[in-house]
Amino acid sequence: MKIDTRIIFDLTDGFQSYVEMSQVHSGISVKESRTLIWGPYIKVPAGSWTVIFNGEFEGKEAQSFCDVCAEGGLTVMGICNLRSGKGKIAEISFTNIIANTNVEFRVTPAAGSHIRIDNIILQQHSDNCATIPDVGRNFAIYERSGLNLLLDAESTVDHDAEISQKGCTSG
Repeated sequence: MKIDTRIIFDLTDGFQSYVEMSQVHSGISVKESRTLIWGPYIKVPAGSWTVIFNGEFEGKEAQSFCDVCAEGGLTVMGICNLRSGKGKIAEISFTNIIANTNVEFRVTPAAGSHIRIDNIILQQHSDNCATIPDVGRNFAIYERSGLNLLLDAESTVDHDAEISQKGCTSG
């Protein structure tokens, strides 16, 4: 049985901005193109995910976007343009092969846009793709052709009679 995960973030849940968060929640006309909100810097487990940005947006769609990043913005896991209207103004799907830490959701409207953010929803897809757990892995060092290889001890890859196991460590 798979448990679906759905988290609804309010703007007070660790998000940051260069303006008062109440202005973002009630609606703001931005004067310059820059990231309006970012955060909340959470750990997102392995799996397939969707982030939904709810609110209202009016402005230049081609120059306004949302993204999902990890590692202080160095890894962009997904990006999409903002859509004019009320309700769902952006949706990004992404897949984590392993858990990512310090994940943030960013909203960057273009100069002259009007935007309101009501909430941001993070939802895990219930799928059958295999994920790599981030704890409890057992590794072993195997020698082959003069090389020492660190392989998952439970893996069947390259574990034949020609490989001699040198030792084990646990992670």
